[in-house]
Amino acid sequence: MFKVAVDQKRRILYFALSLAFCTFLLDLVFGAGAFGTILGLLCATLFFAAIGLAWIVAFPKYRGFLELIAISCCAGSFIGTLVGQIPQSGIMFSAGLSAVAIALFNSPLILKLSRGARLETRAKRYVLATKSQIWAALIPGESHPDDYFNGNLRDFKRSDEDRDALFVTYGTDKTSTKEQALNFIVKSPAKYCRYYFEDDYVSGHFSDGVRDIKITEMENNACFVTITEVRDGLDPSTILRRWFDNYLARDLRRLAHKLAEQHGENDDQFLKDVVADIT
Repeated sequence: MFKVAVDQKRRILYFALSLAFCTFLLDLVFGAGAFGTILGLLCATLFFAAIGLAWIVAFPKYRGFLELIAISCCAGSFIGTLVGQIPQSGIMFSAGLSAVAIALFNSPLILKLSRGARLETRAKRYVLATKSQIWAALIPGESHPDDYFNGNLRDFKRSDEDRDALFVTYGTDKTSTKEQALNFIVKSPAKYCRYYFEDDYVSGHFSDGVRDIKITEMENNACFVTITEVRDGLDPSTILRRWFDNYLARDLRRLAHKLAEQHGENDDQFLKDVVADIT
């Protein structure tokens, strides 16, 4: 559960703070003041954070509902406050708006109109491993599929015409399959690479982009890894989900833990030592 909380901290914090503020606002205007205080706001935040975490653990596939509910409840509370209606009307309006938002974000019309939206993401982290170990675990096609950091790389095939072009298949027994065409633009082994990719999901969804990966060697058999990705062709719900998932940072954390465990090291203690050295 702790790993879920770390990976989903953006989503949980947004959900908790949004609903806590809604509770604070409605209680301040309409209520008896139980939540219309700073202490009440703090208690509400902790309460909704626990609810958000429990929801994600129980229904991980529907984790995206949290941000839609939060957005709708904020809109409902503001409208309810402005028109001076009782809290129940604000709650009912929020519930209705949540249903509409969920339907719209996944409607064919919105998907068609928003196709081509861009998401730029960046993540960086210290990793307790050598450059060659990180390269083999992070770059598709540079080692056996079983060595890939998150275990979801099924297979890859190099193009007969271009050795820098790959056709990669991702997926596990519990997830859908994704095909990716990948072409290296720049590749300096164990140091830096830049590649263009095209994703083609079974559902028919398509997106493409460019990813940069830089590995800088540090002291104590460690490296500093930076990943930058620019991806086009995403719909609004996918952009929201990917941002709240903070997926590049999540991937780097999984990479660091896997490589640390393989060599009997403690990645969490290593990061504490790095912070101590910096400060």
